Amino acid sequence: MYALKRLLTDPVESTLLQMPRALVASCLAAAVDMGLLILFVERFAWNPSAAAVMGYLAGVVIQYVLCLYWVFPATDDNNAGFAVFALFSIVGLGITWGVLTTLCDVGGFAYPAAKIVALGVAFSWNFLSRKWLLFRANRTAYEIDLQTTRGA
Repeated sequence: MYALKRLLTDPVESTLLQMPRALVASCLAAAVDMGLLILFVERFAWNPSAAAVMGYLAGVVIQYVLCLYWVFPATDDNNAGFAVFALFSIVGLGITWGVLTTLCDVGGFAYPAAKIVALGVAFSWNFLSRKWLLFRANRTAYEIDLQTTRGA
């Protein structure tokens, strides 16, 4: 039981362990994202593409907090980090908007189905950009700190 707790809560640097955490974080953010999308479209009669932007932005905040403290915890909490995270997320937003607009407006797909496709494509971009471009920079400092803590 202790090993499972460590696996789920301790900081990890392995991509094989970060990927499932990123997927869980993405699923939570996606639930908020999709909930707001449906709310804005069904309750307030927004255009699905506009509603997708609002839902996506709410998901970005959830993603940042979870990535910072759980998925990639070997990083510093700073405004520059959030700014870069937000910049990468804007690319993900562009991917989401492009897929949703193409599938809904051009392809005639139902917006929930189009959103699911967009989530998959955007997840790939978001995870890889965050893993290799944003949170990678602090890996050396984290490893040094970890070795110091272990007495190595």
